[in-house]
Amino acid sequence: ELNLQIAQLTLKTSHLKALDRQVAQRPDCRLIFGNVGSMQCAVVESAEHRDHFRLIGRHHDVFHWKTPDPRMALQELDREYEPGFLPESEQWIVPLFEPIRLSYFMQPVPTPFFLPEKPLDPEADVCYLIGSHPKAGGTWKEVFIFKNHRMVHIYNVMSHGRRFYRSLEYTTDARLCLRDMQPPTSDRMGPWPSWARHAAGHPLAQYQDPTSVVITRAPHHPDNESGTEEIVLP
Repeated sequence: ELNLQIAQLTLKTSHLKALDRQVAQRPDCRLIFGNVGSMQCAVVESAEHRDHFRLIGRHHDVFHWKTPDPRMALQELDREYEPGFLPESEQWIVPLFEPIRLSYFMQPVPTPFFLPEKPLDPEADVCYLIGSHPKAGGTWKEVFIFKNHRMVHIYNVMSHGRRFYRSLEYTTDARLCLRDMQPPTSDRMGPWPSWARHAAGHPLAQYQDPTSVVITRAPHHPDNESGTEEIVLP
């Protein structure tokens, strides 16, 4: 529909405009659409926390969550990690995890960690813990400890499009993690501790931008192989 009096074009009652630059330049948008200068879109909905854009001629929708998510992920474990009171089957956790916990999670307020209610099987070689935010509660960090590889992975539990995902932020052995992480190469005043010889990242790293963009692909898009709406995973 074209209104000649005000020179405004609408599509099914939605106003057409160029996709906001701050949205078009987000990493996910550039990954899918490239570094394009401008994309025309129809504003399907604009609310307090989210804008919904439909890209013209591309069969994609873009959802811009423009406010931070105030929630924390649900905490599902409640057996507190206490290194001096672990059963015999979990004693191997202490020498692998304690150096990291004491180095990064004690100041300014100790971070509580929790284990599954059922103790580990004596044959288990992987341990899962969660770290609860000292002030906000909930699940803030997820920790995987590998007995045979003597390695620890720490994930940040982050909100993207109001859904929670884990993002690997720290490993004690970058040679054996699934993310391309580079150990620091800057000058150091002394030798690294033995447990951090191949460490990369930082356990307290946070995603810098609390807003997010979710991109969906319509079922009739020529590259859609599932026959249903597809979502770009962060």
